[in-house]
Amino acid sequence: MYTPKIQRGFVLITSIVFLIAITIAVVYAVRSATLREHSAGNNRARSQAFEMAQLAMRRAQAQLTEEVIFPASGCANGLCNKEDASKTYLLNSTNWSSGTGTCAIDSTSCNKVKGGNTAITQTVAGVAAQPRWAIRDLANNTDGDCTFYEVWAQGTGADPSSSVLLKSIVKACES
Repeated sequence: MYTPKIQRGFVLITSIVFLIAITIAVVYAVRSATLREHSAGNNRARSQAFEMAQLAMRRAQAQLTEEVIFPASGCANGLCNKEDASKTYLLNSTNWSSGTGTCAIDSTSCNKVKGGNTAITQTVAGVAAQPRWAIRDLANNTDGDCTFYEVWAQGTGADPSSSVLLKSIVKACES
């Protein structure tokens, strides 16, 4: 007659070790995939914010094709005078988020063209805030019939924390 030998649990221990190894591999794969998804989402939000800032920049530069009257001090309707305080003002992110002194591309009060009779506006869907622009007069920097301007543009993606601020120096000449 056959008598079974005492089992020592080798198969059980081996199975548990394999299960632990597989669990660690799966957890690592899930974390890696989640990290990649977050990274892709952040890149998309940053790209969208950059595109909105470029849109606002083009709109501000188009504003310079018309006669522009700058305020005596500070910033109003997207136009800032040549004072150093206005540059500090534009660097403050609170002023961009509140919209004070800047111009949103969907505003009829500051997107005037063709002699001030027509407002060219547009509204962008799917963003946390409409793109904004501001133009700072650099009146001390002139070149004959040309004047230099500092153009600022801010764009926000779908997520309010994804924001891009662009700055450009533009030389506008009377023709």
